[in-house]
This record gives sequence, C-alpha cells and structure tokens, in this order.
Amino acid sequence: MQLTQARKIAMLVAGLATPVGILVVNVSAFVMKNLVEFRLGIAVCALVSSLLLNGLTALWVLGQLERSTTHLYLEYRRWMIVLAAVVVLVTSGLAPILTYQGMRDPRHLPDALSLWWAIGALALPFVAAVVVQTLSTRSRSHRQRGYLARRAPLP
Repeated sequence: MQLTQARKIAMLVAGLATPVGILVVNVSAFVMKNLVEFRLGIAVCALVSSLLLNGLTALWVLGQLERSTTHLYLEYRRWMIVLAAVVVLVTSGLAPILTYQGMRDPRHLPDALSLWWAIGALALPFVAAVVVQTLSTRSRSHRQRGYLARRAPLP
C-alpha cells in the first residue's frame, strides 16, 4: 500500500512539473520584458523580505543570548538590542539598493553582486544559528566547569 501511495505522489509531481514549468518560464519572460517597471517592486519586496528575515533572526539571536548568557545579556542588554537593530537596518537598507542597481540592464542578468547578496541574506540566519549555538555551548560548558570546580576540588 505504501508503494501505491509513493507512485501516486510521483505521478502527481511529474504531472505538475510541466505546467508549473511553463507558467514559471512565461512569468519570467514577462518580468524580463518589463524589467524596468518591475525593478522598484522587486526592490521593495527585497526590503520587506530583508527586514522580516533579519529581524526574526535578530530576535532569535537575542533570545538565545538571553538564555545562554543571562548575566552578560542583562548587563549589556541595551547595547545588544541597539547593535541588532543597526545590523538589521543596515543590511535591510542595502538589500533594495543592490537589488535595484543589479536589475538595471536585463542583458547583464544575473548580476553577480545581487546574486551574492541574496545568497548571503539566505545564509545569514544559518550562520547566526551556528555562531549562537557555539557561543551558548561554550558558555554552558564554562558555567558547568566553574560550578564543579567550586563544589568539589579534585584530590
């Protein structure tokens, strides 16, 4: 019975691939033909997307820092919030500018700078997660070692 379900899903995916592909190609061709008109809209979408993605990442990072380094977070809370806000605003401000500039000539697409910026924007939450996990693991490790060292000295 599982194999039958897998076959149905495979047939559905195969059947949908062509019409969806045709729609994507036609929409892409329309956008490319009217790129000048779409530039501003795409840049605004890049701004909104960047604000949301970077803002959520910043909130998650601040929450992780608060949980893992409570004393340090409480001492420098305002500075961390200001730093997070500045990073979010600067990176989000660059996103629409680079997107708009990168789409100035349809004959030179894909634009390398815009492409690398988009890849970096997608990678930012993952990089932040790895950095915060590493810092919180180290912080936990240091706290545990400090607690054990104070509690019972080794002979």
